[in-house]
Amino acid sequence: MVWPLEPPGFGFGPRLRACCGERNPSCLSCPRGANSSFARLIMGFVSRIAAFAVLLISFSAQATTVRVAVGQQRVVTRPNITKVAIGDDKVADVRALSTRELLVTGVSPGRTSLTIFGSGGTEQLAVIVAAMDDQVTEREVSRVIRGLRNVRIKQVGGRLILEGKVNSVKEHQRLSLVRELFPSVINMVSLSPEVRAQVADTLTSRLRQAGYTGVEASLVGPTLFLEGTVPSVDDQAKLAELVKTAGVAVENLVKVGNRRMVLIECQFVEVRKNRNDLLGIRLPLQITGKGQMNLSRGWGLLPSSSADSGELRFDLGGESPFSFGLQFNNGYGRLLAQPRLLASSGQRADFLAGGEVPIIKRSLQGVDVEYKEFGVRLGVLPQTDRLGNINMDITAEVSQPDAALAVDNIPGFRTRRVQTNVNATGGETIVLSGIYNNDEQKNVSKFPGLGHIPIVGELFKSRAWLEKKSELVILLTPRLVGPGSKRVRRLIDDARRMYERSGQEVRFNIWD
Repeated sequence: MVWPLEPPGFGFGPRLRACCGERNPSCLSCPRGANSSFARLIMGFVSRIAAFAVLLISFSAQATTVRVAVGQQRVVTRPNITKVAIGDDKVADVRALSTRELLVTGVSPGRTSLTIFGSGGTEQLAVIVAAMDDQVTEREVSRVIRGLRNVRIKQVGGRLILEGKVNSVKEHQRLSLVRELFPSVINMVSLSPEVRAQVADTLTSRLRQAGYTGVEASLVGPTLFLEGTVPSVDDQAKLAELVKTAGVAVENLVKVGNRRMVLIECQFVEVRKNRNDLLGIRLPLQITGKGQMNLSRGWGLLPSSSADSGELRFDLGGESPFSFGLQFNNGYGRLLAQPRLLASSGQRADFLAGGEVPIIKRSLQGVDVEYKEFGVRLGVLPQTDRLGNINMDITAEVSQPDAALAVDNIPGFRTRRVQTNVNATGGETIVLSGIYNNDEQKNVSKFPGLGHIPIVGELFKSRAWLEKKSELVILLTPRLVGPGSKRVRRLIDDARRMYERSGQEVRFNIWD
């Protein structure tokens, strides 16, 4: 009896079940059966077909994933391709070369899917793009570390790892170059104590050059520590990036400390120019007259020989100054205000020297009083960095009440304001100017009639010019100071002496 064939095994082909034991010629399992040679031939043919099918299945399983490195290309072959779709074109790019071939190009590391539409249906492939071919990376790294006898490279779990030990600063610099060129390579190379000490000194010097004067690198056993303070969180993040270039494992213990102090010395200088010019001839323009008449007559009982008397008087005179003018007057005035502000980096400081004007507002709810400030105002928002640069948002204003601008007995204000953002280093002076005011007036005085005659009329007229010019100049000098700096102590001493001097002046003195 012949048993049916079992399913093919992997690499063994079909197997026959147990022999019938009766040496039946028709039994394919009997070694003495009549058809034993033919049976062996069939068994060999079937085993080869089964092995080929296994290879096809294995190839089909491998073909569902396309692996390519960044910048590399691979051709995918499929019959009767009608269209294709890529999941993420930022990872891989696909182009159709023909109806049977697709060109897949790696764009950036990652994973995406490729869908192929054909006459036989739809097929989806996984596309994996690696940063660089591991073999190529290993060859490049081996070329860089050539000469480092105690350093070796090996591949573990698809990652490249450097192991060993370096005994000199030159070898450490070569190893740091590998870290910069190949960030994906894991560095597990240890440093000798001498190299660690030199690396700590080099890192401290580099931090000083970068402006981190409050940070120091120290070696405690096999570990390199960073200790100190930085002015801001941004400086702390920049320091962490800078430490990564050291090429060694560092314990970063740096904290954000007190903010830097900025002393801002300001001068408000207002330059005024007044001009009053007079040119021409001023004639009498006012004529006055005065008349008087007296009449007297006497009456009596007896005839008198005296006649009646009378008097008539009339006076005519002119009153007006006569002058020939040729006069030029120039005047210069200078007002100076010198405030000083001390502020922390990132904190705003304001100064006002002036006063407040009450302004009454009437509404249905009643009367409200609002106070409007005027005078010299200064607002500064300083920002410092570790290199000593100072960025300032500046608002400067000079204002004063002006009755000429009043409306309904509410005073108006003349205001000159400047708002800007500047950069400077400690000790530099910034000049803000151009806040300019110019008032000009002209008065012409003429003799009626004669003053309107061309050319000749110049003898009967005069002109007066009045010009007022003023310019506001603001000078700012920022300085980086600390609580115990010499400049701050000098300001405190000056204020103390001024207070003591004023106290002595108000005391009783017999020489008052």
